[in-house]
Amino acid sequence: YKCEIESLKKELQISETSYQEILQVIDDEKDQLRQVYDSQMTELKKDLEALQEQSKEASKYEGLLKDLENTANSLKEENVSLSEKISSLKSNNQTLRSEKEAAGKEVASLNEIIDEQREKIEKLE
Repeated sequence: YKCEIESLKKELQISETSYQEILQVIDDEKDQLRQVYDSQMTELKKDLEALQEQSKEASKYEGLLKDLENTANSLKEENVSLSEKISSLKSNNQTLRSEKEAAGKEVASLNEIIDEQREKIEKLE
């Protein structure tokens, strides 16, 4: 850029003082732009680090969420299995009640027969 300004200096017949002032303004502007750039890069790096940290945290929560989903699925399967066992036990319970009722009727019938046989024995004595 200095070569271009040097040629403009000759073309426009700018004094050495003005030329030096122009160079100083350009250098100052470059420095200011560099500072702004550096400041923005620093901010962007901080933002990137924060986003990376958030990503790590999110990753942890994703892992926990996956574990919870697996646990929920396992509990659902266990619930289905236990429901089937409960249904089976209820069916067995109903069968046992029916058998108990039938056995009670049989016992009553046998008690009647025993009573009849006792009466016959008593009459024979």
